[in-house]
Amino acid sequence: MRITRHFLTVGNRRVHYTRAGEGPAVCLLHASPCSAKVLSLPQQVFAGHFTALAFDTPGFGLSDLLPLEQPEIEDFADGLAEALTALGVEQTATYGRHTGASIAVEFARRHPARCSMALTAGF
Repeated sequence: MRITRHFLTVGNRRVHYTRAGEGPAVCLLHASPCSAKVLSLPQQVFAGHFTALAFDTPGFGLSDLLPLEQPEIEDFADGLAEALTALGVEQTATYGRHTGASIAVEFARRHPARCSMALTAGF
């Protein structure tokens, strides 16, 4: 399964993500301080049935920081929602590890109509 790299602009910040597969969306969110690279194996697994999108969370990997002095998990969850809107993704499942798990759960809490499920490791 081929994983491709992409960038999008959300407001004034650049967001880096990788993409693989086809079908309903699933967003993969890494632990901090890492990048989407650490999710390549689960991304390949999910890509067998889904469009697997692995994001570098704001301030990590190749993604710009959020424009806030002290961003909280809620801000990262809203940042994910903004990135998904920019991609035209209305609903997604989420998979997150550790910090990514916190973001995935907060995204589900803050944007329930946009999150079909949240799967976590190390929440």
